[in-house]
Amino acid sequence: MVGKNGQDRSGAGATLRAGALRAGASLWLLAGLALLFASLTTALLLNPPARAQSIGISPGVVEVTDALRGSEYTRTFTVLNQRTSPLVFQMSVSGEAAGWVTLYDSADRTTPADRIDVPAETNKDIVVQIVIPDDAPNQRFIAEITLGAPELEPGETVEAGAAVTTGLALDVVVDVTGTERLEGDIVDVVVRDTEVGLPLRAKMDFINTGNVLAEPVVGIALSGASGQVVGETTVVQEIVPLEERATLKAELDTSTRQPGPYTALVTVELRDQEVYSQPFEIEIFPEGTFAREGELVSLTLANAPYPGAIANVVAEFQNSGEVDMAATFEGDVFMDGDLIGTAASDEIVVEAGSGTQLQVFVDVLERGKYRVQGHINYEGKSTDDREVSFKVPPDLSEEATLFGRPWWQVLIAILAVAAILLVVIQSQFRRTKVDESG
Repeated sequence: MVGKNGQDRSGAGATLRAGALRAGASLWLLAGLALLFASLTTALLLNPPARAQSIGISPGVVEVTDALRGSEYTRTFTVLNQRTSPLVFQMSVSGEAAGWVTLYDSADRTTPADRIDVPAETNKDIVVQIVIPDDAPNQRFIAEITLGAPELEPGETVEAGAAVTTGLALDVVVDVTGTERLEGDIVDVVVRDTEVGLPLRAKMDFINTGNVLAEPVVGIALSGASGQVVGETTVVQEIVPLEERATLKAELDTSTRQPGPYTALVTVELRDQEVYSQPFEIEIFPEGTFAREGELVSLTLANAPYPGAIANVVAEFQNSGEVDMAATFEGDVFMDGDLIGTAASDEIVVEAGSGTQLQVFVDVLERGKYRVQGHINYEGKSTDDREVSFKVPPDLSEEATLFGRPWWQVLIAILAVAAILLVVIQSQFRRTKVDESG
């Protein structure tokens, strides 16, 4: 058909229909791409790319050599969980030495454990306590520790994927002998000059190299210029397990001593057997000789407390003085601007020229804005105040999450992507109409 102007109307109509079909196809294609993109985005958010996932145990063998009958030994092994989900293990011990072995979670060494939970992407230390019977013969004994799927109580379930299907195992090898060795190495001994009224302190590290538990006794004997002993003390230390290292300390009162040179004889005994003896030439100076200076370097929050938990505040103290000093943190606790209590740390002796961290624990019973403000007290002096503020967040344990984030954040992300794709579709549609009209 030909119009007034000689144009072929049927051809124009066909052209318009073809353009409309192309526009429709483009719109459907873009809509499909948008749907595919949104689906892939959601899938990635809900199912992140899998990483190498493995579980393991280290070391594969725990050994006790030269073990003594009637003695107790402690070893540790680590369960490794590199998976993105927690694991639950049932632990059992078998073999000829099974009755000697008790297992504990390293977080609780008072209650024997036969089952452990290992959070995702973490390691868990297990303590192995081995008690050698008094009548055990001199020979090698072996027990096997097995970690397998948990034994569930009726009606009990575990999170999907948490129950392992592949077992882990390690051997406990014990060589029993009949010889008791009470031995130890003394290293890093420190004895410093002091002043009248401040204690004379001796500090050292002890390594139990024997095959029985050791209970060291540290002694200080102070002699004047004539060689006569004018003061002495002995301090019983805590028991040191086999093959472990511990710091030993002893103090001698100097409040009745006269200033001058002295000899401090430092000794260490194990059951009346002397394993260390060394004299140190020291000076006791007049009271007030040494400077006492300290600084509260920082006050920080070490955890992320939630309602009903405990906030761990760390006070960093630096002893910039010339003598060892006993230091403690004291402060006030505020919530939403109101004073609700006080906070304090244990007293710690800080060596001259060194620093330490004092731990302060604060109950946070409810949501709110908290502030801890305080100072360090040391040798009758105080540092300047410092403060740390923190907000106890809402309890997120009941909030639904997707891929570790609140669901509303994921929804906003998806809607934003959809909005961008909609703008692209509309822009393409306008360009198609312009092309058709041209």
